[in-house]
Amino acid sequence: MIQYFSKPYPFKFLNLNEIRFYAILGLFVGLFLAVFQPFGISIWVTQYKFWKLAGYGLVSFIMPVALTLLRKITLNERKAEYQYKVWHEIVWLILLVSSIAFGNLLYSNAIGISELSISAFLGFLGMVVPIAVFPILGSIGLKYQRYIELNKREAAAIEQDLIRNHEVVTRTTKNLNFLAENVKDALDLPCNALLFIESMDNYSQFYYTENEKVVKLLLRGSLKHFESQISAENVVRCHRSFIVNLSNATHIEGNAQGYLLTMPYGDVKVPVSRNFGPKIKALFAK
Repeated sequence: MIQYFSKPYPFKFLNLNEIRFYAILGLFVGLFLAVFQPFGISIWVTQYKFWKLAGYGLVSFIMPVALTLLRKITLNERKAEYQYKVWHEIVWLILLVSSIAFGNLLYSNAIGISELSISAFLGFLGMVVPIAVFPILGSIGLKYQRYIELNKREAAAIEQDLIRNHEVVTRTTKNLNFLAENVKDALDLPCNALLFIESMDNYSQFYYTENEKVVKLLLRGSLKHFESQISAENVVRCHRSFIVNLSNATHIEGNAQGYLLTMPYGDVKVPVSRNFGPKIKALFAK
């Protein structure tokens, strides 16, 4: 069970699918309150009762969207996509549920049926959790299982192309020439020697082989800067933070976030995000 929480989990900032999910959640909350009228709502006598209850559904939509936008502003998307785990998603969903409870407390205060206090917030949290916990927990499991099955199936198919084409691809004798942004530092090496390049903010870390050992070299320049200098078809961007030499990959596997390419000399794993998956798949199929 503990190992499950540390498994990679697909990460995305606010997108159409997230907005759709929050809209369904808000609709579910509004309809649940209007139809079943739990928590003493059935004895609540007020004008426009249905629309006031629908307001809770609207708040349950707005608060997660606002919190997700805040996350987009404050988090480093590149690092988050690579490091995101199942337990991060659980913590995130706890924050979402808490934001919905807080938003509904503010809304209740605005329509004059609740005071602003810690005890009132805890009361709303106790009401929100039973309603939201099932669609939220269900979405975690379904989303995780869907992505991991899809990516494992595609990785298995790509693995066959990798094995079949590996001998042919690795025979290239082309050289790669990289010039840093400061124009003082450079790296010239055979294409086959390059393993991968990793983004380090304003710098890029090069991993390549020399005398059968892995060498690291840090050059000033973004990944995009060095990507524009690559002419070899098998050296491609595979992630926000990585460029990889596909000819040196020895194995590919799927996880919930995409693929993992295993590189020689220490079995380092380079991530392939879902956005770059189709491109990598097409290159291996050639």
